Amino acid sequence: MKEHTLLPAPVQAVVSQVMEIGSRVQPFSSESIEKAPRIRDAKVVKSVCPYCAVGCGLNVYVKDGKVIDIEGNPD
Repeated sequence: MKEHTLLPAPVQAVVSQVMEIGSRVQPFSSESIEKAPRIRDAKVVKSVCPYCAVGCGLNVYVKDGKVIDIEGNPD
């Protein structure tokens, strides 16, 4: 059976502090949580990418007659 090597005490202390801090970190700030995504009220227009012969599907988000976002269509 292979023996396990423990990390030195100073390294263990740093790792435990980083893990504790990391568990409290939120991916969004309080300001960004209050904001709505810009595509919330947008109309989705299905389209195809014209840049090669594959023809990947696109979701084009339109609001007030303007394109505001383009994403790949996962379907």
